[in-house]
Amino acid sequence: MKFSCSKENLLNAVNIVSKACNTSSPVVILGGLYFKAYDKLLINSTNMEISIECEVEADIIEQGEILIDSRIISDILRKTTEDYINIEVNSKNEVIVYTPTNKYNIMGMSASDFPKFEDIMAERYISIPSKDFKDAVRSTTFACALDESNPILTGINFEISKTEMKLVAIDGFRMAIKKIAIPEREDEFNFLLKGKILNELLKILKDDDTIVDISFNENNALFAFENCKVKVSLMSGEYIKYSQFIPKNNEISIKLDRKIFTQMIERASIIINYDDTRIPIVIEIEGGNLSISCTSKTGNFHEEFEIYQTATTLKIGLGSKYLLDVLKNIEDENIIISFTSAETPCVITPVDGDSFYYMILPRILK
Repeated sequence: MKFSCSKENLLNAVNIVSKACNTSSPVVILGGLYFKAYDKLLINSTNMEISIECEVEADIIEQGEILIDSRIISDILRKTTEDYINIEVNSKNEVIVYTPTNKYNIMGMSASDFPKFEDIMAERYISIPSKDFKDAVRSTTFACALDESNPILTGINFEISKTEMKLVAIDGFRMAIKKIAIPEREDEFNFLLKGKILNELLKILKDDDTIVDISFNENNALFAFENCKVKVSLMSGEYIKYSQFIPKNNEISIKLDRKIFTQMIERASIIINYDDTRIPIVIEIEGGNLSISCTSKTGNFHEEFEIYQTATTLKIGLGSKYLLDVLKNIEDENIIISFTSAETPCVITPVDGDSFYYMILPRILK
């Protein structure tokens, strides 16, 4: 195998594809990048949950394939100062990486046993701008469970209707729902993807209008954009019937400036972060005032500001991290925060419309 190409293009592809490598796996080939040079140069990797393939424009001189340690080739490319790079593989699987000024000779691995990237026989399709998909995932993935004891909660449930895509994540303490509009379609369907896989996908997708084409079959989803394809395994099982947990009525609904409210929670968190993050912040509503306070071994904090007059009083404990996770993933200038009682969830919604819905369970106040 022998080819030459732009170092920038090759490094960009290697950086993307390396995100599916598992360098800690006892299966050595899963820590490698598979290079295939035929009529075009393809690079791919897999950790058996996510597989990535990138196409790179290159001058193919001799066809062939090889498996190269992802960390070594990545380091070589990063440190090389030349704009163009040459790679050659001999019959002993030795990989020669060279430019006019330097040369590396490293050992490659046979690619015969590497699980090759295969496209899926798609049953459904959907296309969406990259930035819209990233925003929706980023707005919900933080609410996925990290504990594998209930695997279904480690994923995001995607609900595709005729005009919108709804993402739902629940970890047992909070729920995040995000809706985005999609081009009108005939069919409706659901699918489940692991939160940690989606977080890897966020690192690859761009924050622009690049169209991401998503295709599905019974077991996999394939994301195709620009010169890359990402294939992921769908989760099996039925998602939790979350609608039963949504409060039917709220006794108190307050319009707040999101930035000011976020800063108040951050100030309160200073006292908590130096002690025990499980300590709740206390939100009290009385008359025309909303106050935030907390007490720990480090000290205490109290701050209040005016709201519109309400006849209902409330004192509720909430986790500061859970609140900040929500507030920092909302771009709206103002939000509505709603309560029913100290024992029922806090709900955060937009002032207009229903593009997001966040619910946080309260903490018991001693």
